[in-house]
Amino acid sequence: RNGVLHQSILRALEAITNALPQFLKPFLPKLLGPSMLPNEITRTNEESRNAVERLENAMAQKVTARVLLPACATSIASSITSPAETLNIVHLMTKSVGKSTRNEVAPVRSAVWKAVMVALDM
Repeated sequence: RNGVLHQSILRALEAITNALPQFLKPFLPKLLGPSMLPNEITRTNEESRNAVERLENAMAQKVTARVLLPACATSIASSITSPAETLNIVHLMTKSVGKSTRNEVAPVRSAVWKAVMVALDM
C-alpha cells in the first residue's frame, strides 16, 4: 500500500518536473531532503526504482544546472546525514552535469566542488 502511494507521488513529481521545471526552484530543498530520497521501499520495489530513475532523469534534463546543482550542494551540506542519502544526491548531480553543457555548469562549479568535498568527508 505504501509502495503504491510512493509510486504515485513519484509519478506526480515527474509530471510536474516535465511540465513546469522553471517553478521547482523554491521546492528543491524539500524535494532533495532526506524524507524524499529513495528508501527501503524504492530499493526493494522494481516499479518504485524505475519511478525514481524517471524522476531523476526528468530533473537532470529539465531543471537547469544553475538551479539544480546548487540545490543539490546545499542539500548535501545541510541536511543529508547518511552516506546512502549523499550518494543519491551525488548521483543526481552526476546526471545533471552529464546532460548539461560546459557553459551551463561553469557558473556553478564551485558549488559542485564544495558538495563533492563534503560528500568525501562523510
